[in-house]
Amino acid sequence: MRDGKLVMLYRAQDSNGTSRLGYAESLDGLHFTRREKPVLSPEAPYEKDGGVEDPRIVKIGATFYLTYTAYNKKDAQLCLRCRAICCIGSAWACRACL
Repeated sequence: MRDGKLVMLYRAQDSNGTSRLGYAESLDGLHFTRREKPVLSPEAPYEKDGGVEDPRIVKIGATFYLTYTAYNKKDAQLCLRCRAICCIGSAWACRACL
């Protein structure tokens, strides 16, 4: 919940099968409004062609931490991003692969 709304991060694929993470909000948990642009798209070499998928998010203090799978159609890696509360739903700042 954020500002009285349910928030969902979801995986979507383009016609080439490359995954991105989208952001959607709902007041009732049934009808969601999604943002037009993804909140996380493949950028690093280990994310290219396969994409980013399987998001998990947790809030610790004033920061949200997002773990996700990065996939380049050969290797899958567990990755971590973080973002301050004020900016959730926008691009994710710090990055690390675990």
